[in-house]
Amino acid sequence: MNPILDILKRTCAILDDRRRWTTKVYARDSRGLECLPVASSAVCWCAVGAIQKAAADVLGAGDEAWDVADAVIAYVVECSDDAGDPDVMSYESQIADINDRQGHAAVLRLMAGAVAHLEMTGGADVR
Repeated sequence: MNPILDILKRTCAILDDRRRWTTKVYARDSRGLECLPVASSAVCWCAVGAIQKAAADVLGAGDEAWDVADAVIAYVVECSDDAGDPDVMSYESQIADINDRQGHAAVLRLMAGAVAHLEMTGGADVR
């Protein structure tokens, strides 16, 4: 069992339905108000928030889930053609920028690409 792959697949399942996707904040409740990605009231997520929620779903609440979510975020960006220098713009900011500027379809492609890369490499290059 590979928790990174599990988190990526869970992220894809969360974001697959466009109604569960949002921009400008990590998560929103049913009234459209910002909330934590792991809040029980959350009904839609941006790419970063969905990864954070998926990590908590797979690993449970706690620091380990947040640390692994950060690693997944970095992995997703590094697998993409849009990877920038993390010293200039954090991986989290890079995914948020793709989410907000390029839209839902771009996020789904980004996640699918990371899943495919991980399945192809067997996770050998996950830090």
